[in-house]
Amino acid sequence: MGKIETITPVHIFNGQNFWFIKKENYIYALDKLIESVSLSSQSLRKLVEINNPGQKDFINILNFNLNSLEPKDAISMKESYGKYAFHRGNVFQNTKYFDLPYIPASSLKGAFINVFWFNFINHNDDVKEYLIKQKDLLKELKSIDNEIKSLRKYFIVNDVIFEQEAIIYNVKRYNTTKVLGFNENVETIDKELIQFSDIVKDLNSKERNLLNKLKNNLLNQNREKTILQKAIEELYNYIINFKIIFPKANKEYMKKVLIKEQSFIYNARNDKINSNYLKNFYKFLISELENDKIIMQIGRYTNYVDKSFSIAFGEFYEKNFKTIFTPIKTKKVSTIETMNLITIDDQGIYPLGFVKLEF
Repeated sequence: MGKIETITPVHIFNGQNFWFIKKENYIYALDKLIESVSLSSQSLRKLVEINNPGQKDFINILNFNLNSLEPKDAISMKESYGKYAFHRGNVFQNTKYFDLPYIPASSLKGAFINVFWFNFINHNDDVKEYLIKQKDLLKELKSIDNEIKSLRKYFIVNDVIFEQEAIIYNVKRYNTTKVLGFNENVETIDKELIQFSDIVKDLNSKERNLLNKLKNNLLNQNREKTILQKAIEELYNYIINFKIIFPKANKEYMKKVLIKEQSFIYNARNDKINSNYLKNFYKFLISELENDKIIMQIGRYTNYVDKSFSIAFGEFYEKNFKTIFTPIKTKKVSTIETMNLITIDDQGIYPLGFVKLEF
C-alpha cells in the first residue's frame, strides 16, 4: 500500500467554477443569493432588457438580502471550507469524486512520464546530441513518444481520493517587488493530509509477459532506429522497475526545479512575501530530497518554467529557451519572474501543489 501526503494545498482544476459571496466564513453560491432577493418590477425590467444577462448583471441589479442567508444554505456547512476565501468572486473547483477531492490518475501519470523523459535525456548523451541536431527538436520528441506510447497502457496509475472535504484558498501572484493584479479563489485538497492508496499498480506475470511481447514487437519494427530502440527499452524498464528507478530520477529532477524556485525567493525584495519563511520551506524540501524522500509538485498555479523534462538539456535549454522551449514566445529566459502563493493566517505563506509519496 502506497501513501501520498499533501505538503501544501493542491489544486487540480476540473474546468468548472461558481460565483459566490462570503458571509461569516460561509460561502453562498449565486443561485442561493438570487433566492434571497425580492425582485422589484424595476429590477425585472432591467434584467429583461439585457440580452442573455450574466452573473455581473445579476450582481449589479439585484440587492441580495444577506441577512436571510443561514449556514444551512451555504455550499458547505463547515466554516473551514470558506475561511480563507476572498469575500466574493469565482471559485475554481477542484476535481471531485462524490464530493470528495481527488488527484486524477492522469495528473500523476503525466508527472511520472515527465520524469521518465527527463531521466532518459539527462543520462544519455547520444540521445541529447541527436535531438539537439534535429531541425525541430520537440517535433522529433513527439514522434518518438508516439512510437512508444502503446507501452504506457501497462503503466497503470490510480486516482487518489481524499476522505476530507475540499477547502478554498485565495491565490495571489507576486513578482520580486510587489503583488500583481491577480487574485483568485481556488478549491483545493488541503495541506498536511495523508491518504493511503495503491498509487501505481504492480503488474502481474501475465501483464509483464504482454508488455515484454509488445516491447519486442516494437523493437523488431524499428531495427534501424537506434534512438527509438533505446527509448523503447528504457520506457519498458521504467515501467517494470518504476518503484526503483523513479525515486532517484525524481530526486535529480526536483532538485533542479527547486533551485530555480529558490532563486526567485532569494532575489525577491517584496515586503508582501515572507521571504524567510519561504527560504526555510525550500530548504526543507531540498533536505527531504537529500534524505531520499519523494517530493513532487502537481496541479495548477505552479510555475510552468522548468516544470518539463526540457531542463535535462542543460545549457542548450537555457540558451534556446525562447526559440524552442517556452510556450510564451515573449519570455526570453528560463527564469521564474512571478510566483503564485497563498497565505494562511499566521501559519505561513505557501506555494501550491507539493506532495510527498511513498510506494
